[in-house]
Amino acid sequence: MKVRAQKKECQCSACTKTFYRRDLKMKHEALCFRKRTENEQMENVPLRNQAGGAFTTSEDSRVLDGECQSALGGNVKTIQMKPRQNEKYDLSLFLQGKRANVLKHLEKELKEKKGVKWFISVQVKMVKYREDSNEEFSEPHFRSNCQRLLNLHELPEQYLACVEKVKESFQSYQREGSGWQLKEVLKLDLGYVVYVPLQGSSYLRLPRELVDKKAVLNIKNDDEGCLVWSVLAALHPVHWKDHPEHRYHYKKYVNELNLDGLEFPMKGSQIAKFKRQNTAISVNVFGYGQKVLFPVYITKEKKENHVNLLLIANNETRHYCLIRNLNRLLSSVTKKKAQKYFCEYCLHGFIREDLLLDHEPHCSKHGPQKIKLPNEDNDVLYFMDVQKQLKVPFVIYADFESYLVKCDQQPLNPSISFTQKTQEHKPSGFCYTVVSEVEN
Repeated sequence: MKVRAQKKECQCSACTKTFYRRDLKMKHEALCFRKRTENEQMENVPLRNQAGGAFTTSEDSRVLDGECQSALGGNVKTIQMKPRQNEKYDLSLFLQGKRANVLKHLEKELKEKKGVKWFISVQVKMVKYREDSNEEFSEPHFRSNCQRLLNLHELPEQYLACVEKVKESFQSYQREGSGWQLKEVLKLDLGYVVYVPLQGSSYLRLPRELVDKKAVLNIKNDDEGCLVWSVLAALHPVHWKDHPEHRYHYKKYVNELNLDGLEFPMKGSQIAKFKRQNTAISVNVFGYGQKVLFPVYITKEKKENHVNLLLIANNETRHYCLIRNLNRLLSSVTKKKAQKYFCEYCLHGFIREDLLLDHEPHCSKHGPQKIKLPNEDNDVLYFMDVQKQLKVPFVIYADFESYLVKCDQQPLNPSISFTQKTQEHKPSGFCYTVVSEVEN
């Protein structure tokens, strides 16, 4: 792999200032955009989105207690929520207090848009008390993972996962920056965009390269139940000499599946509901595009009746097929002729089946993923952090020791805080040493 020095000039997209190092340009841009945003807000000028349109803020957008900013015709929204007086000094109490508000916003949006991707970001004010009686302040943001909401019943569990991620980031910040304490909670930003999942529809022909693999069964259906026929074909296999692609083989087994409340063509969002209604079946869905196979929906728990489906597309039409042999379907990714066993979560191949069985329990914890290697258009690695090669003149190593003292426990008042102090760290000593490369 080639390594080249980057000598191009970089310009700030806000003020057009020129830099010869990309890291300096990125640091400058962050400050430049922040100052520009603050000035626009002070002057009551609407913020601009990346597409060049203006964010809208109106009384109609003020639902519940959050102020809404929208862009791209309402498909992208950010709602800002401020803490009440009793929530300012306790992060857990603040997140609990905003739970109903966040859920109502998302419930309203889900009914209108049918699919939403969302996250929360909490900004707090931290303080650190120094020995010289001065105070140091910081206002970091703690962001959750992005959630994909398609069914209303999943919303409480998703919000709980977001809260745990925010708390984990907050605690990590306190551990890494010794001495930081929460002064107050500033705001919560709820961001979401419209999400349109893929759905299976009428019959489509398989691409020639997939037909030649003889690893995929494409049911010839004239209705919109291609997913149902593919699942039944997996549960009741038919020999290839009897033309298993014909739908009549599986009509007599339709009553084995619980399809109550499911809409056809079936969207990807309904696969989870299909699994709940048919508890003995687990389903994976893989997509195919530009001659590459990639995971779309991967089950968290494999059942005895496990089905791998392939979702192919042609313009607006989607079609589910049955993957009969995933190892054969993926065999073209390697030049070796020996059989390989592929992981359904990361699509990585192994030369022995026992290696795959050892790998899958660990890989399944991280969800679907795919390894992407460099190509001819992206095969150069640029080293940008030249300043990190410079050796510092000296380093200070310090350590503090303390002992625990029991606190006088006060009755817990949930209206103020859910935190109960039981012990206090009392410093007992410290030591530091200076290691220098400079003589004397």
